[in-house]
Amino acid sequence: MPVSARSSTCLLLAASLLLVASTTVRSQPAGPDSADPVEAYLVRLGLVDHAIEYLEGELTKNPKRETLARGLADHYANRLLDSGNPAELDQFQGKIADLLSKHPGLRTPQLDTIVLQGDFLRGEKDFGHWVFNPEDTQTRDRAAEIFARIGPALRANAATLDTARLKLESEAEKTPDGPARDARFRIAQRAAQHFGRAAFFAAWSHYYLAQLKHLDPSDETLRQASVLFRKLVPVEDAPRDADLEDLDLGSPLRARAALGLALVDIATGKLEAGTAWFQVLAGNQVHPEVRDAVSFWYLFALIRAGKTEDALAFAKSQTSPAQSSPPGQLPWFKLLILQAGSQKGPWLPLGESGLLGLTRAGHADTARALVAKYQLPVSADSWLGRLLTAMNRLDAAEKSAAATDYRRAAEAFLAAREPADKNSPPWAKAGYQAAYCLIKAGDWTAAMRLLETSLQPIRDTLPELGGDATWLLALSYENLMGKDPSLRSKWMETLKLFTREYPKHSQAKKAQASLTGAMAAPLPGTKTETTRGSARDQLKQDYLAWRSLRADPAKANDALQKVRTAARTMLEQQASEGNKIPHLEAALVLADTHLSASPPEPARAAEVLKQGEAAARELPAENRLASDYQVMRLHLAQATGDIPMASAASAWLATHRKGTPLHEAALVGVAKTAEARLASASDSTAALAAASQAYESLLRFLGETSESVKNNRNARIATFRLAELQYSQGRIDDCRALLEQRLLKAFPRETKYLRLMGLACNEGRATDQALECWRLLTTGLTPGSPEWYEAKYHHMANLSLKSMGDARLAFSQFKVLHPDMGPEPHRALLLQLEKKLAQ
Repeated sequence: MPVSARSSTCLLLAASLLLVASTTVRSQPAGPDSADPVEAYLVRLGLVDHAIEYLEGELTKNPKRETLARGLADHYANRLLDSGNPAELDQFQGKIADLLSKHPGLRTPQLDTIVLQGDFLRGEKDFGHWVFNPEDTQTRDRAAEIFARIGPALRANAATLDTARLKLESEAEKTPDGPARDARFRIAQRAAQHFGRAAFFAAWSHYYLAQLKHLDPSDETLRQASVLFRKLVPVEDAPRDADLEDLDLGSPLRARAALGLALVDIATGKLEAGTAWFQVLAGNQVHPEVRDAVSFWYLFALIRAGKTEDALAFAKSQTSPAQSSPPGQLPWFKLLILQAGSQKGPWLPLGESGLLGLTRAGHADTARALVAKYQLPVSADSWLGRLLTAMNRLDAAEKSAAATDYRRAAEAFLAAREPADKNSPPWAKAGYQAAYCLIKAGDWTAAMRLLETSLQPIRDTLPELGGDATWLLALSYENLMGKDPSLRSKWMETLKLFTREYPKHSQAKKAQASLTGAMAAPLPGTKTETTRGSARDQLKQDYLAWRSLRADPAKANDALQKVRTAARTMLEQQASEGNKIPHLEAALVLADTHLSASPPEPARAAEVLKQGEAAARELPAENRLASDYQVMRLHLAQATGDIPMASAASAWLATHRKGTPLHEAALVGVAKTAEARLASASDSTAALAAASQAYESLLRFLGETSESVKNNRNARIATFRLAELQYSQGRIDDCRALLEQRLLKAFPRETKYLRLMGLACNEGRATDQALECWRLLTTGLTPGSPEWYEAKYHHMANLSLKSMGDARLAFSQFKVLHPDMGPEPHRALLLQLEKKLAQ
């Protein structure tokens, strides 16, 4: 299950612009030292909702118990911070307001800031909506009212908390070394966190308000935002004046504060300083949620500042064919098109960049709709123009249903297959649309050839079309195999792929019925004597019946014996008569029964396959039985760990079934064979190397990019397994590179990827990166689970390498909440760490 870090924020849009708030500070929940032992007990058991109900009940009985009210306020505040649900925000804001009306002494700047954060989230959501719907003045005005109201209040809270922070720090500095000094510094640190929260939300409120009202660069609102952001990111001018390690931009709060400072600098005319900040924020040391949104916000800042040429140059650099699409694709492209469509004039080139990027990202239909909505000019000679022409021709063909119109549309789509990158969504989708048009025009041969070259790119880059494209290819084979019987094996292979990968497709049941019927039908090109044909047909029916019963051993055993008897009889009979094809069919059936037995009988399977070897080698490569024989050899090799046999069978399939599902199956088979050998190897060195090589070959076929990992489940599994093998081999740098560049780039919150990355960083002494991995795991895993204790241990162990003081503080807080220190073996490790920190 992917890690989902707790956050008190909402997205600017569902399309994901940026999470701007932080959960850096929380009210201290009741612990073992709580004033009420029942509350403390419930909290330690993780029953926080029951603790709230208990306190509410006790407070009803005795409304004057201030300690109960304070504990309840803490719990309400924590729930407010944890909730991104508007209804819950309203509920707990209302509870806090009611509690404060009865106990006004509970009101503090800290609690007030948390309450105002609920308003901030509502305003932020409206701000995000307004960015892409500037004509919605009602939403704009509502957001502006919220930020105009809460901004000054948050700023006042920040000032009060800053004064308290400075006083506490001064008192701590004057205290002699010892426990009292450490305790005062902890109190000062907590005050600093409270100040940071208030300053953070105040600064963003001021910036948002300035954008909503389109305030002048010299306006006091922007100046206040700049002052607050600079308190959070203490740098005099540009980031070149700062030590980036000291800035700690891996922290989401610091990174988002630096982003706010960059935006304010550009808004106030400091383009060079703001740009320098954005360059820093694009670096690997920056928290990923901020780093991935940098391109959008830089473009937003340039547009809002009226920097037409700078915005255009940056947009072109990000949407050129050589560049991958920036993070947050749809918001980025829509912002470009919106600006061009609403402002026209010198902004029009932005629309072209946005349309190109949107189309290359696989959203040509959306691009065409936006062209029509904003009446944007598109050159008919450009790639985008040719693609729009093809889409218009397809619309015309659908209306006329004329074969000539469909053929014209197919030609237009083929002419629009640019950029000439087979791994790009536009290339793949244009191929699919052209094939569809060719089928509608009745040209099954051309459609088949086109789909054979386009199917894998479609499945990799446009998984939503993968099922449709696979089904069309199967239909193409079915319509043509009457003229070319050799296509029957490709038809069946494609049906198998379709039913396996797309079981919920609308045509899945029809495909399964076709496949079952094909397996039971007599093979073309064989003798048709009644007796012999009946025997073969009966064997196939018995074989299918046994396979359908394999999940029920009690029923399957009789069917298995029946199949084996019939297969042995046919094997002996056809061998004596010299009938090679029926002989091989019987050998394959019998071999499968031995490999599928429980436990498997690979020696018997090998003996049977040996009997069919001569027949298999004499068959033409296009015959279905030739590939069935090689597939069975793969299964045998997997059962025995025979890598040379698996490699030989794979090489045959890769040569003679190149680009088909069997090619991929062959490479998967070699990988599974290597895994089987690894599991039983006494010396794992050679077995590890062979397994790594097998997965590397498979990934060269599936694709070695983060996009292939994101869109292809087999690529995702194979990439992670290769990373595990590299870790086991001690290839730590290779393992980290694979995780960072592919898996975590595609799935930055996946638990198992983060864990392996954390372990690899431990080994490679990459302490900062390890800290981030284990931190994300501790915030995303279920507290108290074995996995959470493991992550907690590694996080504090790495923290001790950077700062023993910080590690001691973290451990002391951890032990208060988890005195038993979890189950073994994590408890033993945590006890060892405790001894180390005590030295």
